[in-house]
Amino acid sequence: MYKIAEMVRASFVIAKSYKINLIFSIIALFFTTIPFYFAAHALQPTMGKVVQQQGGDFFGFVLLGLIAISLLTTSLTGVYNSVSGSVTSGWLEAQMGTSTSIPVLLVGMAAYDFIWTLVRVSILLIYGRILGVHVHWAGLLLGAPVLFLLCIAYFGLGLVLASMFLAFRTIGPAQSVIMMGSTLLGGVYYPTEIIPGWIHWLSVVIPTTYGLRAVRQLVLNGSPLIAVVPDVLIMGAIAAISLGIGALTFRTAFNYSRQRGTLSQY
Repeated sequence: MYKIAEMVRASFVIAKSYKINLIFSIIALFFTTIPFYFAAHALQPTMGKVVQQQGGDFFGFVLLGLIAISLLTTSLTGVYNSVSGSVTSGWLEAQMGTSTSIPVLLVGMAAYDFIWTLVRVSILLIYGRILGVHVHWAGLLLGAPVLFLLCIAYFGLGLVLASMFLAFRTIGPAQSVIMMGSTLLGGVYYPTEIIPGWIHWLSVVIPTTYGLRAVRQLVLNGSPLIAVVPDVLIMGAIAAISLGIGALTFRTAFNYSRQRGTLSQY
């Protein structure tokens, strides 16, 4: 934990030198939220009934979708961006000469971005509360671990992307495909129940389908934890499988790259 904390501190020191960027990124969150607020309220008469089981407030529904997709994007891209940057600069290979293990390095490299995103989405939630979203705070405490479990699933996918970069020096459109599929078919901006049947089956294999449905029921509807146990169990299984596959592929790609002598070769 000490090494991870030091890596986070180093990243913070660098980010702190760009104070204006930090300030404007927080202010911009409010203006990003406003269009969704007006659009959601215009659609409330229609969509309110559709999302009744997940709070009934369509703006709250969309707001949690925005929060989730921000965290998931960082979970997916954080480790890949860190690995690709450190390979290009030679930093990753240099760290191999230290006593720091690979899991600690990976978590440490992605930790700052995730923490900063967590700060930003917390502010986004405050903005939403100001704009009228009713939040069950007890449900928020229960929903946070479920959302974190969802992030673990995407961190595992991020390890797969990092593995592809180590082995092939490119990930192609994989990152865009994952995020687009999650957004369009995982219930980020609308419930998966309204997705046409011919493509609805794809939502069954997308982690956000279960994670977001459970979080919304807890946070917006105030449902007890027992009501979302099936979704949480499926989400936990997906996270475990994703993380296991990600760790295995990264280890394989790392050894392959080191044997070829291309660990620091762009």
